[in-house]
Order: sequence, then C-alpha cells, then structure tokens
Amino acid sequence: MNDINGWQFFHKDIIGKGGQGKVYAAKNEKYEGEYAIKVFKLKWMRNDATRRKRELRINNEIKVFQSIIHKNIIIYIDSGHLKREDIFYIVMDKADTSLKYYIHENDLSLEEKKDFFLQIIEGVRILHDHNIIHRDLKPANILIKDNTVKITDFGISFFLEDRNEPRVTSPWEIVGSRNWRSPQTELGRQDEPSIKEDFYSMGKILYFLLTNGKELYREHFDSREFFLPYIHKDPKYLVFENLFIHTIAENQRDIYDNLDDFIKEFKKAWKEFKMFPIDREIEELVRLAHVFHMNRKYEEHKALITKAYNMDKGNPYGQYYYGKLLYGENRQESLKYFYEVANNSRFSDYLVLADIALLLFHNDDAEMCEILVQRSKILKERRILPKNLSGISEELKKYLKYSALGRP
Repeated sequence: MNDINGWQFFHKDIIGKGGQGKVYAAKNEKYEGEYAIKVFKLKWMRNDATRRKRELRINNEIKVFQSIIHKNIIIYIDSGHLKREDIFYIVMDKADTSLKYYIHENDLSLEEKKDFFLQIIEGVRILHDHNIIHRDLKPANILIKDNTVKITDFGISFFLEDRNEPRVTSPWEIVGSRNWRSPQTELGRQDEPSIKEDFYSMGKILYFLLTNGKELYREHFDSREFFLPYIHKDPKYLVFENLFIHTIAENQRDIYDNLDDFIKEFKKAWKEFKMFPIDREIEELVRLAHVFHMNRKYEEHKALITKAYNMDKGNPYGQYYYGKLLYGENRQESLKYFYEVANNSRFSDYLVLADIALLLFHNDDAEMCEILVQRSKILKERRILPKNLSGISEELKKYLKYSALGRP
C-alpha cells in the first residue's frame, strides 16, 4: 500500500493515466468513501526545464480547481508536494466513469445525449466566466458521476487574465490531444490561446455523442465515412451541419465568437431535428438513397426509398422513386406510381416529369409521353423548379440531355 499524506492507495487500483500523471482510487481516514488521487512523480526528471514546465502545469491545475466550485466541475479535495520524494498530488472526488467509456457501455437516447451535452456546455460556461480556457476537452476528460457531467484535467488550461504570467505552454508547442485539439494549437500556428479552441473540441464531442462514440479525424464531418445522415441512414441529422461548420473548422475565423452563439445554434438544430418537415425528409431520404446506390449498397438504397414512400404515399417524389425501384421487378405495378405523379397537376419538377415521359414512351404510351414533354417544356421555360433539387439524381439530367426537350 502507498501512503501520501494520509491518502492510501494500491498501484493496482489505477483508474486513469495520461501524459502528466496517474490516477488511483484512494482512501483517507479523515474522509468517508473513495476518492481519486492524481500522482505526479518528478524525481527522476533530469531536464530542469522539463521539470519546471511539469510543475507549472500541476500548479496551474490546482489553481483552476481552487478557483471554481460548480456541479459540472469535478470537486477538488486536497493537494500537496512531498519534497523528499519530489511527488506532487491532487485529490479529487471520484467519478463513476468517463464519457469515453460511458457512451459505449450505455444505449443512450437522444434526449440523454442532449442532456449530457448541455451539462458540458454549463461546465465550459463557468470556466469561461472565470476567464479560463480548458484547451484539452475530450471524452476522457468529461467524467460522469450519478449521471452528472464533471469536467476535469486542467493542466494546460489558460487564464486569460494572466497573460503576463509564465505560460504553461509555449506558442510553438503542440498542446491538447490528437483528434480533439483545434488546428490552431498545432506547431507554429497560434500565438494567443482562444476560447474558440474549446468550441472546436465541443463540436467534436457533440459529434462523438451523436455517433455513439465515433471519433472524428480532422474536420471531415461532411465526408461519406463521417457524414451523420449516412451513418444513421437518417437525413434529419443534416440539421447539425451548420453547427459543425462553425465549430469543427480549420480556420479559426469560422468558429463562433462566443458561447451564446454556440448554444443558440445547438438549440435551434435540436428543435429542427424534432420538427423536421416531412416533405424535406422524403427528398433527403431519396438523396441519401442515391449515395448508398452509388456505393453499391443496394439493400440500404431499397430500404431508404421504401421508407420515403411509406412516410407519405401521396408525396410525388416518394411515388416516383418507389416506382423506379419497382420498375425492374414489376413494371406494371411501377407504372401505376408514374401515372399518379403525371396526373398531379401541382407537381412542377420538370426533370422528373421528363423522365416519366421517357419511361411511358418505352411502355407504348406515346400520348401521355407527349403531354408530359410539353408540360415539362412549359415548366422549364417558366423556371418553375422544386424547392430542393438535391434529391434528383444525375441520371435525370442525362435523360434530359438526350430527350425531346433538348439540352437543358
């Protein structure tokens, strides 16, 4: 058993570690229950400059703890230094786990994810209100105790009011953790720390929550592998794109200037997610289905088109694409859906009408084909377009190019 000023622990009871120190479950006769003791052993550091920097970061962390008492910041208990052994220690309240593991061990609902993120926001808000930038926000530093978020690990945090004091990191030093630090904290790219560093990391933490624990490399949230609607097969996740654009951004100028703007966009996105218009969802489902089709994921393509149709069987886009889906299997059945679209006088997407005209022409209905061609010409000349053409496949534009309508 190890004993540091009355705090007793076993090496086997390690509950965390990082570049700065190791954390153990510890007890003390003066206190009830278990606590977490973070131990820093500096005795064997041969480089004086490195040792001074480590000590500066330890004292920096203690300073943050002593500056703030808040439900979303881990509770500080004790700290000290054993001169002979050259061991520093910080004692904190012991959490149940961290977000890094909690997300994989629990099937969280969307409401639970929202609640956790709002708690993270509150923790960051109290830090910023005290002019402190965390600079190393990540799931491993978001602890959870009794379903309450507790932010920890303030070794490289920056006090905005202490700009004239010695810095715990140099302007040329890479700080933070890979995949979570902002591009501005990388080598030679930042002179002054900014609260925008925290916003960048918070954007990635939100992404981590919404993907049930998937880490986002760099700023590629809109690439296919990391695209939320593609991962969930649900276009409603598009509502978070604007928030990611203004947090997970390579250029710091694109990131929100303050936390209030961040919160406003988050709440707006969440409200839109809950009230996503059904017509838009159908169009975006179709668009998403095409992405799966282009990647030869035909079962997913079929499932999304079917879902789009079943959401509103009177929606012309759903009818058209469902008819296209059935065309190779049951041509007569598919024609029924094409006629429903063709007879919808309010439908004004000339690209879809032109494609249906060609399909009907190949099925020996030259009369309806001619009607639709003339109707498409008129709509095209009047520039009557659907609100969202994103769901229309490129194939339709190719059809137009070689159809009776001529080049678009």
